[in-house]
Amino acid sequence: MEDTSVISIHDASVFQKNKMVLAHVNVDIHTGEFVYLIGKTGSGKSSLLQTIYGDLPAEGQQVEVCGYDIRNIKTKQVPFLRRKIGIVFQDYQLFEDRTISENLKFVLKATGWKNKSEIVSRSLEVLSDVNLISKFNAMPHQLSGGEQQRVAIARALLNKPDLVLADEPTGNLDPETSNEIMHILKNICSSGRAVVMATHNYSLINKFPGRILKCEEGTITDSEDQLN
Repeated sequence: MEDTSVISIHDASVFQKNKMVLAHVNVDIHTGEFVYLIGKTGSGKSSLLQTIYGDLPAEGQQVEVCGYDIRNIKTKQVPFLRRKIGIVFQDYQLFEDRTISENLKFVLKATGWKNKSEIVSRSLEVLSDVNLISKFNAMPHQLSGGEQQRVAIARALLNKPDLVLADEPTGNLDPETSNEIMHILKNICSSGRAVVMATHNYSLINKFPGRILKCEEGTITDSEDQLN
């Protein structure tokens, strides 16, 4: 049977400024899985996400993400790892001084795309995925918060990642708009990508059930393990 793991972490420890934040971490996440990451502020959620995208060191038996060994990853390999990961932040992080199409073009050019027509085509494809083609030439300030977050999700999809990390993607949004974002993330998952979403919003978890990883007491508990 083909191994569809995008994240394989076995007996690992995560460090923040040489201080161990998480220990005995065991997590396997596969293609097409939707996983919530929960826990109190300071419990290690962000540290785990930073480890997954190669920003924090980890030690252990195995720490593999999208085919890269995070324990020994070289600085020059990190950009290639990140092309396999789409990252969505709470605060959108769009360039306010350029249009939506220019925001997307910037990312594509930075990751090696050169053909102008292919850049436009791919930008339109991802905006279609989030129902925002009509905003192609709009400026970020002309969009609502929910629309800006949808652009951020589109941007995360540009390089057809195997994994999408969403760090509190609904944190700045009202309940109705949060539901829209959740539907989009669930659709991304249905298309075959793994999605890991850090959140404090338990009402969303109740409404859109999924596997839950909880950071507490310096390690991670998995709702899947508790069912077995």
